[in-house]
Amino acid sequence: PALLAPILDGSARVVFGSRFLEGRPVMTPLQYLGNRIVTETINRLYKTRLTDVETCYQVFPREIFDGMKIEANDFAFTVELTAKMISAGYAILEIPIRYIPRGRAEGKKLRWGDGFASLYAIFKHRFWG
Repeated sequence: PALLAPILDGSARVVFGSRFLEGRPVMTPLQYLGNRIVTETINRLYKTRLTDVETCYQVFPREIFDGMKIEANDFAFTVELTAKMISAGYAILEIPIRYIPRGRAEGKKLRWGDGFASLYAIFKHRFWG
C-alpha cells in the first residue's frame, strides 16, 4: 500500500521500494558492495540520486512499460528498466521498505556475475542506446 499511495494520489508515476533509506539492510558484504556499485553507476551516468536500483519492489502504471523493449531476461532487467524509465523522463520516488532476504537454501539465485551483467546493461543503454 505504501508504494501504491503516491501513484494513486498523483504525486508520482514511478515508485521504487528502497532497502537503504532506513539503514543498511541484511545482506552479505559482497551483495552490499555490488548493490552500491550498480546504484552509484546509475546515479552518476543518469544524474539521479537513487539508493536502491536493484530493488524488487517497483510500481508504475502499465502504460509506462507498454512499448518499452527490454532485452535482459536476468537480474539486469531491473537496471535496464530503471535506465529506460529515467531516459524517458520519469522521476523515480523511493519509499523505505523492509524485507527478509532469502538464502541460497531458500532459492536465492543471485550470483556475483549478475553484478557485471547489470553494469554492462547500464553502460549499454546509456551510451549505445
